[in-house]
Amino acid sequence: MQKTIIELTHWAVMERPNGTRHIIADSRERPKRCLTTKIQDFFPATQQVKTWGDYTYQLVGPPSPSPDGTWELGQHWDGRDISADFERQIEAAKGGETQK
Repeated sequence: MQKTIIELTHWAVMERPNGTRHIIADSRERPKRCLTTKIQDFFPATQQVKTWGDYTYQLVGPPSPSPDGTWELGQHWDGRDISADFERQIEAAKGGETQK
């Protein structure tokens, strides 16, 4: 059975104090913001993320967190934005320069 890949725009990767990582983004399939379950695997070459619960997400474009989404997350959730780390890995997988 083919799994659906959910496309995410205006995404940011957030890391909680316990080390778990999650994505907050806008979903193209649903006209609303989403916060994913814990990230299990990240595939920089395809910009895909697999999360706990066996969901697969496609990160569309570079990180560009939605101001409303980041604010909303900050109201209810303690974490830090580590999107730049994911962006560097994506660029490296594409053969681009990595930022230090």
